[in-house]
Amino acid sequence: KVVVDKAITLDLNGYTVTSSDRKALEVYANVTIKNGTVVAKERAVDTRTAVELVLDSVTLEATSAGNNQPLTIGGYENGTVVTVNNSTINAGKAGYGIITFVEADITVINSIITGYAALQFKAGSDNSVANFEGSVIETTSYAGEVFGAFVFDNVLGATVTTDAATTITAESYVVLFSTADSTNNTANIAGTISATNSVYGY
Repeated sequence: KVVVDKAITLDLNGYTVTSSDRKALEVYANVTIKNGTVVAKERAVDTRTAVELVLDSVTLEATSAGNNQPLTIGGYENGTVVTVNNSTINAGKAGYGIITFVEADITVINSIITGYAALQFKAGSDNSVANFEGSVIETTSYAGEVFGAFVFDNVLGATVTTDAATTITAESYVVLFSTADSTNNTANIAGTISATNSVYGY
């Protein structure tokens, strides 16, 4: 893996960075990544402290057989701001396109997110906000089990919003709340929706 600990713009110039490690880029500073592809076994980009991360015309891929998290917002410090523009995040059938463990502000514009879940708010990501604009969300079942395009997992005060130009196709729920989360979080879902199961699962 490569540790990014200084503020930089990383222009991949059309190339692909491939890591045989669990992670490809571990981020500790503000960074813009653009114009290329980053591939890792589980986490293509993993933020470890509060940073500003911009993905512009980038593809993130995770290739392992399970627990893929190509964009991981992690560490222990709240306040990470993520902008995903004109990009693709592919978790395959066995993972979560975007997963956050801390409070984060996430904006996804004109991008494609695929996986077992497109976005999962994990415990610790209370009060996170995620907005999807003009994007394509595609989620699938895995090993006969279904999940959700947007998953709230033991989190409080989180909000996800999709605009009318967003398309959601799910072999699962569109929004899935874990126990009691349905009364503590907000999902404002618009756009074109095609789901195998009901729109909201509990």
